[in-house]
Amino acid sequence: MNKVAIIIPVYNTSKILLSKSIDSCIHQTFPNIKIIIVNDGSTKSETIETLKFYSDNYSSQIIIYNINNKGASLARKHGVENCNSEFILFLDADDFIEKNAVERLINQQRLKNFDMVIGQFNIVSNNGIQVAKKFEFISGNQSIIKSFLKGTIPITLWPNLYRKSLFDNIQFYDFPVGEDLVINAQIFTQKDLNIAILNDTIYNYYRHDDSLTKNITQEKTNLGYLAYQKSLEIIYDNIDISNLKIEICISKLNTLYALIILNSNISQKLLLDIKKDKPNIIKLAIKEFTLSKKALFFVILKLPILLPTIKFFINILKYFKSN
Repeated sequence: MNKVAIIIPVYNTSKILLSKSIDSCIHQTFPNIKIIIVNDGSTKSETIETLKFYSDNYSSQIIIYNINNKGASLARKHGVENCNSEFILFLDADDFIEKNAVERLINQQRLKNFDMVIGQFNIVSNNGIQVAKKFEFISGNQSIIKSFLKGTIPITLWPNLYRKSLFDNIQFYDFPVGEDLVINAQIFTQKDLNIAILNDTIYNYYRHDDSLTKNITQEKTNLGYLAYQKSLEIIYDNIDISNLKIEICISKLNTLYALIILNSNISQKLLLDIKKDKPNIIKLAIKEFTLSKKALFFVILKLPILLPTIKFFINILKYFKSN
């Protein structure tokens, strides 16, 4: 049995980015690794040729599965079901990991036989490298789920090392957007979960110049919101939320803010849902935000009728900022 499997779903990734991603796995300082690549129905010749090169030249380290296009979530599921490693690390095909990433994660895991280790990551773009906000736990009871709701631990499957057995009863939903959020909601609500934070940067997330709000459609936003709703449903169904009402409200307010910025037609629906919470819960949740966000939430909660106007002016500002 390999100690660690690195699972990479691939769909029409460019040769340059895909090669950098796979190379970062091949040259790890930790020796006991199997690289599982799931080709999710790629049609680009450069992707197919790149995968053939690695299959021909690194067959002892790499297994490549070719499946019909099903989306990243089900491609990862295929990878999980076809690996026999003790631990799993997920890597997106246009990202890359540090040379000693697995070694550092495993060393941290061995300290107290942790079920999961959360590393840190950088954001890489054509403009350089940006150090991302550090992941950390919120102290107190139910610290894992509180941290998840407040976004201080990842909603993504990276940069995390998972014990494979954590996925024994996980359902991989076919969400085109936000599938990581739903999987992690299932992971973080498991009983007796033992998680460590590694303060070292182990993962590099590649941000395409055109991958920000300009490339996010209403359809993608709506699909992402469905995944968010599913993650809350999983939390409600699996743990006692009586001491999590403030954190859940904070999560909803964060999501509301994102929907407003993205000019989503769902923002009105979520605003009405938030208004159903007790006023003292909303008040305590709003305290967690910056002054500008506090002011925004205060106005739209008092006068929901102004929400379309606020969204209009935000979009005007976004237009002038991008032109």
